[in-house]
Amino acid sequence: MNSQVSVQIGEHVSKVQTWSPAREAPDQLFNYIDIGSVSQTTKSIIPNGSILGSDAPSRARQLIQAGDVLVSTVRPNLNAVAYVGDEMDGATASTGFCVLRPQSEKLDGRYLYHWVMTSQFVEEMVRQATGQSYPAVSDKIVKSSLIPLPPLDKQKRIAGILDQADALRRLRAQALDKLSTLGHAIFHEMFGDPYSNPKEFERRKLGEIIKFIGGSQPPKSTFLYEPGVDRVRFVQIRDFRTDEFRTYVPKELAKRPFVKDDVLIGRYGPPVFQILRGLAGTYNVALMKAEPMQGVTNDFVFYLLQEPKLHSYVVANSERTAGQSGVNLKLLNEYPAYLPPSDLLRDFSQCLNAHFETKSAATAHLENAKQLFASLQQRAFRGEL
Repeated sequence: MNSQVSVQIGEHVSKVQTWSPAREAPDQLFNYIDIGSVSQTTKSIIPNGSILGSDAPSRARQLIQAGDVLVSTVRPNLNAVAYVGDEMDGATASTGFCVLRPQSEKLDGRYLYHWVMTSQFVEEMVRQATGQSYPAVSDKIVKSSLIPLPPLDKQKRIAGILDQADALRRLRAQALDKLSTLGHAIFHEMFGDPYSNPKEFERRKLGEIIKFIGGSQPPKSTFLYEPGVDRVRFVQIRDFRTDEFRTYVPKELAKRPFVKDDVLIGRYGPPVFQILRGLAGTYNVALMKAEPMQGVTNDFVFYLLQEPKLHSYVVANSERTAGQSGVNLKLLNEYPAYLPPSDLLRDFSQCLNAHFETKSAATAHLENAKQLFASLQQRAFRGEL
């Protein structure tokens, strides 16, 4: 392992100019970048469009330029960081960012950008964050953190290597994103909108081809938090996003069993009418199962319920109870639908199986690209590249 000098980031960055758009240029349009403008996946800025100075929030203060590195100081665990490209030169950033403007004769901007994405940097920020519900760090903490600093030519070489690995990772992610929408495209091509029924399939109401079965709610006192014999996973909406809150109930209380192939619906929101799949166990009252009838399949049901016109109709007509929006089951049952022939339903499932195999391969490629990038990143900042 090569030893190398580490310095505080603040020693090699310049001060950033601030202004007040609302006071200094109320009639002027400008580009504003807030925390939501930064993609946590691609670590890039997603333009929000221009706003008038008179409409500017009080946090719109920092004038940025191409080559700056933005580091979100709120929720540092999410690592909302970005490199400012030419297209955002002259934009205004929220004070929720620490804007790092590297002194080019000492610190390469791309090198700095890759450093603030490392696990070492993120862990340090998380460790020093204060506030439980809204953890944050100060600009001072960001600028006081240490960065390994080899000579400038080596910084540029390291940044170039990491840029290439990062580009591969992004390409893999973009390919997977496109594949994720392909199932919906296949459905629309084979069946069309259920309301207009362009293929002129046999007409049915939604409640005639799908049985909606509500969930069951065992007493909280029966909840268990470790798997075991005669225990069944008790599934809530949040469990489709994270495994952090795994809960189990005794087998005799598992009144609403379901398997991974089954389609579940989030009854309450926001967001209301989430169409979910991929877990198994027994589900609670915030969910209901969409059970196929008359020969339709779970694959068909899963994509049918996500058709934009149907989805918008259900959301628009959701009922409000106790501050929550909920699916109006009566209207859902009455919604116009269709009954495609069984051979077409079978063909659709076969197409999906081929699609999922392709998607699985793409997921593996993305994981390999992530591992390559992480490995190069670690070696780079240990001085091994």
